[in-house]
Amino acid sequence: SEGPLRLLFCSRMAAEAHDGLQREVDRRTIVGAILSHERDRLQPTRRPMPTEEAHVGQRSTGRLQRRGVRSKRVPDWGALFAYHPRRQLNATLCVGKDGDGCLDRLSSGKGQKKSYFTVPLRGFSLALDEAPRLPAALSAASPRSPAADAGATAGAVAPPLLLLGLISGSRERRALLRCTWLKLGGGSAGLRVKFVVGHGRPLEDSADLLVVNVTEGERMRSDTDPRNCPAGKICTGSVATYWKLAAFLRYAATQPEPMIGRGDDDVFLSPPMLLAHASLLARLSQPVFAGVFEWYSWRTQTLHSTGFGLSAGAARHGRKKVWRNCTSARKALGHDAAQHPVSLTTPRQPDLCVGPLAFAKGPLVMLSSSAVRWLVRSPLFSRDLKRAREMMDGRAPPYHGPGSGRIDDDVQLGYWMAQLPHLRVVGFRRYMAWHDRWKAGVTGYLPRLLQAHKVPWDKQRTLCNQTRAVWSKARRASVSLHCDSSPPCRDCAHVPTQKACAIDVALDLGPSWRPPPTCAPVCNFKKGSEPQLPGQCWAP
Repeated sequence: SEGPLRLLFCSRMAAEAHDGLQREVDRRTIVGAILSHERDRLQPTRRPMPTEEAHVGQRSTGRLQRRGVRSKRVPDWGALFAYHPRRQLNATLCVGKDGDGCLDRLSSGKGQKKSYFTVPLRGFSLALDEAPRLPAALSAASPRSPAADAGATAGAVAPPLLLLGLISGSRERRALLRCTWLKLGGGSAGLRVKFVVGHGRPLEDSADLLVVNVTEGERMRSDTDPRNCPAGKICTGSVATYWKLAAFLRYAATQPEPMIGRGDDDVFLSPPMLLAHASLLARLSQPVFAGVFEWYSWRTQTLHSTGFGLSAGAARHGRKKVWRNCTSARKALGHDAAQHPVSLTTPRQPDLCVGPLAFAKGPLVMLSSSAVRWLVRSPLFSRDLKRAREMMDGRAPPYHGPGSGRIDDDVQLGYWMAQLPHLRVVGFRRYMAWHDRWKAGVTGYLPRLLQAHKVPWDKQRTLCNQTRAVWSKARRASVSLHCDSSPPCRDCAHVPTQKACAIDVALDLGPSWRPPPTCAPVCNFKKGSEPQLPGQCWAP
């Protein structure tokens, strides 16, 4: 009897060892997926599929199904998989009553299914006043700013709904945007566009230029430093972009439009869809910060972003690295005080790192005018701009390490916005309305298309025709603007009174509509390239 018992014991031990090995394989597979997303986030190669339109994230089993990985609960980094473009990976997104990752959850479509309502179209715009059923949160508010109300009282013409600032350093790109999507919708009377440009490069004589006191190509390091961007290249996230954003925010705070937008000059925007989103967001009674969100932690002294994550949980996992030494904002007392740090030149002054925080990616960001006015009056705004200037002038040491030599303006904006009480952080539908790259098959999302980044210049005309066609065909739209009672995240840099929201606008084209073809297998966009004019202009 001793032999069978020994055999049974050995079999049991072998089974437990196998299970332990399988758990380790599972863990490494998930962590590997996170690292893969971080490595490829600037040049994604996955191809979105039209079948994904069946509302990403509406299944709620809370289980991760993936080839080679057993079904299991996903802890902190669950929300990372909500944006997988090839197929839906179910994961636990909101954890606990504090709402960890609720911004990620709502942006993926979860929780919105019952919040949709139908709105008729009047031309190329939403007729919200004719909607048979408008939510109370949208019907009670007026989509106007105090300046707009004052102008109407005085008998003046009502200002446009949205002021859009496009950060630009290329004359040719500006010319192409003027002769392509800026002509969509008959010029879009509700939209006012300003190209934010600096000095040092040839400028055209145009009323839509906002010339600010910034030197084009300004760098934090000396011109001879080999770590700078190569000569002749257009560098994203440069210090010049940082100063342009700050100057535009100051300008926008004095303007009458109730909604403010920030974008790049290498995007395709659908003006009718842009105004549809703005008209909904402007009706919220609280300050608004809208975009497609990812996560970083933030070094408050050197203005440096670190610990990237596609979700709050993934960024929190990276925050724990010893060399980052990041913590939640509530444990870093004084990080948002105007007098902190006392002196940037004090060697013993700690470079506090707080996070994670949600930042809206730069190709398209929208804010309410109330949020912009709060920001430019905030001591944080003045403190950090002073700090950036001292680093530029060499009077304070910048961050030395991976990613040094630049200040990510979109992450800086996210840090500022994370301190605004009662803010509504609103996520656009990624891979549906908001596209990082224009790829084969993405035209299946034309009914939702808001923004496409890095569309090849020769495809802008085609996209204008396709966008005009779907808006001409549609007679109504399915709309959702849903806010959760939970904050965007827990144990993070956001003040707890903020709330997570999501917005979605989809044209109703009927079952007979079929998506047009796109470039295949990929749409090649060369970084730093310039359009060929006038051959690539659009003729409506």
